[in-house]
Amino acid sequence: MKNLRLSEQKGIAQIFLLAGMLMVVVALPLATKLVQQNQENRSNAAVKDDSGCTSKGGTCKYTTASCNGSFKSGLCTGPSNRKCCVPGGSGSVKNDDGCTDIGGTCKTGSCTNGNFKPGLCTGSSSRKCCVPSSVTIGACGSATKGSYDSKPTKDLCSKGTVTWLDEAGYGGDYNWKCMGSKSGSTSDDVSCAAAVKAGTVTKGVCGSADGGTYSSKPTTGICSRGSSSWKDETGSSGYYKWDCMGSNGSSTSDDVSCKAKKSGAPTPSSSVKKCNSDTDCSSNQYCATQQGVKQCKSKKANNIACD
Repeated sequence: MKNLRLSEQKGIAQIFLLAGMLMVVVALPLATKLVQQNQENRSNAAVKDDSGCTSKGGTCKYTTASCNGSFKSGLCTGPSNRKCCVPGGSGSVKNDDGCTDIGGTCKTGSCTNGNFKPGLCTGSSSRKCCVPSSVTIGACGSATKGSYDSKPTKDLCSKGTVTWLDEAGYGGDYNWKCMGSKSGSTSDDVSCAAAVKAGTVTKGVCGSADGGTYSSKPTTGICSRGSSSWKDETGSSGYYKWDCMGSNGSSTSDDVSCKAKKSGAPTPSSSVKKCNSDTDCSSNQYCATQQGVKQCKSKKANNIACD
């Protein structure tokens, strides 16, 4: 009996031991992640501005957005998921044209009467483009630090002029460029981004094809915002019709309807009755398609008996 009790006690002790080990296994990775996150947040909190990123030729953006390069931590203000997107990689610069195009000189050491701009010269990372002070290099404004339910309209560029790339924010960011002063070159431009506020719904917008006239279904200028969903690709109604869909996939309230006239199709006058079938017309009429428009036609006009 005594041996049985000892055996039971050992079994209970082993169960507690296994449970304790399981808790350690589960909790250790979580604790490690929390410590790393805390360290990263503290590091980001110490960053006063985005100059550490821009000085490397990078752009501060949220990690939910695409980055044609690699994300680097500790160079951007804001939350931990806002990092520096440094373009390209090792050997991505093939020649010095990007520097010389804006009147710069690739060099190491000091840049008198000008400013260094990285990412435009071949060779080591210490070899940078010395751009004369007479050339304005674009620079992102403070709008990059915020999140918005519609495209930001102020503080877009601290230097240069604004050119929008994505006003709708369909990639998770609103994207624009701050253009430098050197015409004919993009080397003095910088890319900027601001986050779309979580839960923001953006409406679709018709493109330049809306309201136009085409002999066949238009293929460009369909939607300036949102994805297209065709309603009439053949122009059977006299119009090519489609919707530009908003960002809320579970609702149609943010979709808009667009159309372009099919060339040769008449614009029905107010006296012409449209129809879908003969039942929509009077007894001496029938429903017919004339040049792409369904309308009620007189049976007598087409030599059809009206018995």
